[in-house]
Amino acid sequence: MRTAYGKKIISAVIALAVSVIPMAAASQTALAEDTGTVDMLRLYNPHTGEHFYTADENEKRTLTIKGWQYEGVGWVAPVRSNTPVYRLYNPNVGDHHYTMNAGERDSLVRAGWRDEGIGWYSSDTNRAYPLYRQYNAGATTGSHNYTVNLNEAQSLIRAGWRDEGIAWYGVGPGRAAPNPDAEAERILQGIADKCWRRDGPQQQLICAAEAINRYTENATYAMEGPDYAYPRGLLVMGVYTCAGTASSAVRVAQMMGYPATHTNMRQNTHQWADVIVNGEHWIMDPYAPIAAKKVPGSFDYPMWDCDDNSCWLNGWSGGNPAYCKGESGCNASFTTTIY
Repeated sequence: MRTAYGKKIISAVIALAVSVIPMAAASQTALAEDTGTVDMLRLYNPHTGEHFYTADENEKRTLTIKGWQYEGVGWVAPVRSNTPVYRLYNPNVGDHHYTMNAGERDSLVRAGWRDEGIGWYSSDTNRAYPLYRQYNAGATTGSHNYTVNLNEAQSLIRAGWRDEGIAWYGVGPGRAAPNPDAEAERILQGIADKCWRRDGPQQQLICAAEAINRYTENATYAMEGPDYAYPRGLLVMGVYTCAGTASSAVRVAQMMGYPATHTNMRQNTHQWADVIVNGEHWIMDPYAPIAAKKVPGSFDYPMWDCDDNSCWLNGWSGGNPAYCKGESGCNASFTTTIY
């Protein structure tokens, strides 16, 4: 199977390093284009007070699974320029540092920091979006802050941080992350509005199940963090399990006017939506994707594929043990390799 931006000023000022989350090295290919711009994603570790910046969605997803808070786009950077910003990592305390100054980079490497290469680029010509740098001498991790927001910088300086001037230049402003639950609701409403126009309940439900399933293609299957069991995990944060696909199915079915409940919710087993269609129970499982009338004693359910206009039968679930519950004659393995 295929598998907010507001600065936590007080926390960042007083936070001590109570845990260290190791991070992947900066991707040397993340900024592969020759022209254009890239959003620099900003994350916050509430345990250490550190802010982290990356253009890599996979790196962002890994950190949010581990408990980092996504705060939105910190600034917009050029994809390429003549002025790289270097990224360094201190393995002893789990802290990152960013600088345009090759001399500063080399000094930190000699002191034991790990050179993680070029994190992004500074603008060579645009001076409208400076990134201000502040330093907290009392912090073990998160001792430096970088922000395009002058009010944030001034607030930290008033709180005792040292003003270290301009670190580099972006080419566009930051923007706060949307509320993930509200964004998930917006996405599901869009799916419901589209699929409700299909002909009949099975076409409607499988259209929605297949649309939800597509989000798994760019998400990580993981039972970590606070998001994987909810629509926001799959649709916004990029992390999911069958609990997240099931909760998404329940919500989109309800949006289309069908009563629905979450089967096996909060249990360590497969989960799906039980949908009532004309008084009958249907299984809706975007993980497969499956949407079919529940048939007692039968463990084979039709698999479907969809385009923008219609859905069609594309095989069978082959005795998915999720629906077997130990009865005799049930296949021992999940064989939905046809999708």
